[in-house]
Amino acid sequence: MASLVDYRIGQRMVERWIEAVNDHCVESVVAQYAHNAVLIATIAPYPLIDKRDIRRYFVDFLSKPNLKGVINTIMSQPIKDGFVVSGTYTFSYGRIVKATVPARFSYVFVMTPKGYRILNHHSSKIPR
Repeated sequence: MASLVDYRIGQRMVERWIEAVNDHCVESVVAQYAHNAVLIATIAPYPLIDKRDIRRYFVDFLSKPNLKGVINTIMSQPIKDGFVVSGTYTFSYGRIVKATVPARFSYVFVMTPKGYRILNHHSSKIPR
């Protein structure tokens, strides 16, 4: 079973993901997903089930002007060979009028030969 140190690693993985989003670096974001990852994205109409689709999504998402993500709450639960990390984050973007999208998330990170990678990522807008 994973230790307390691992618990912090799970949180750090999501922080690393949000940093790559805030840097608008498609390759850094996509590299964090496992080869067989599934992404149920905040503003995509269907699940993205391969890295090609995930990359296309982030090319579009990260092109939003002044895009910034902030983690509001985060909790990590160790599982065999990985973590489930859940919480809330808020994205904002726009040149003149800022759009704000509060969302909830869950990630499943698993150990791969390249280190921990996202196997499953679900993100959805928080209902009003």
